[in-house]
Amino acid sequence: EEKYLEAHGICVALEGEWSENVASLLFNLGVIYDGQGRLDDALRAMKRALRVFRRAHGDGHRRVADALCNLGVYLFKSGQFQKAKASIEEAHAMYVGLYGEDHEDVARTLGNMALILKDQGKG
Repeated sequence: EEKYLEAHGICVALEGEWSENVASLLFNLGVIYDGQGRLDDALRAMKRALRVFRRAHGDGHRRVADALCNLGVYLFKSGQFQKAKASIEEAHAMYVGLYGEDHEDVARTLGNMALILKDQGKG
């Protein structure tokens, strides 16, 4: 975590808040925070990564879909089921647009959606 934060600071200073490198570091920090059980920090980092990826690439890009998928998982873990479902659905639509129906990222989002629906008694 410490080195990612250091790298984040350097990238922001050199490239500005809206660079691809900053977004990638925020994405990785979100994953680290989630692994540490720091869900609020994971959500905050992933939301920021998503904003930067969207600004850098627009919708329909793989990195935007990746951030949406992770964000959906973190929202689910925090009990925000409707927001989680919306985030996973958006990621799923992007992955289908990028890769078609037969791709591992499409399958992963379907699995995440199944968990959300099951938890809500709808699966």
